[in-house]
Amino acid sequence: GLIAPGKRADIVVLDSLENCKAQKVFCGGKLVDQVAFSNRKKIANIGRSSVLAPTVLPSNFRLIEPQEKTNVIGVIDGKIITDHLIANIPIKGDDKLPDLDRDLIRISVIERHGVNGNIANGFVKGFGLKSGAIASTVAHDHHNIVVVGIGYEDIAVAVNRMSEIEGGFVIANKIGR
Repeated sequence: GLIAPGKRADIVVLDSLENCKAQKVFCGGKLVDQVAFSNRKKIANIGRSSVLAPTVLPSNFRLIEPQEKTNVIGVIDGKIITDHLIANIPIKGDDKLPDLDRDLIRISVIERHGVNGNIANGFVKGFGLKSGAIASTVAHDHHNIVVVGIGYEDIAVAVNRMSEIEGGFVIANKIGR
């Protein structure tokens, strides 16, 4: 694009690329200072109270399957596409557990619209996560709750917190691990 007089521009002036601290913000070509910000038009809240997921328990994230052969989502660094991988994951106590040595961690999708409360559990490889859980309702095609994690307690905390904050992102990591 071209920055020139008479053109609309939203611009952020940074102190440096390393620090990335905003020094000035221009919206529609106009400097947004404290006065302009205070006089901005208020916009009604939308999408509030839309996370209607059931309260989950750590046990909801067990993956009970009769065979060790397991489909795995393979993350491709820097890409939105994924690989379809197969891994043999031992069954321990009627569950397939995350395996940090092979970077196989739990991924779950929790229906959040209050329709049926479904939970789908699987495995993903390529996150490099060593502890905790990361959950989000920002999921392009469905906006359900997607969570990746190691410990089921952390996964449950992240998912349940998502309902409390009405969506977004949550990171949970139990202290002492």
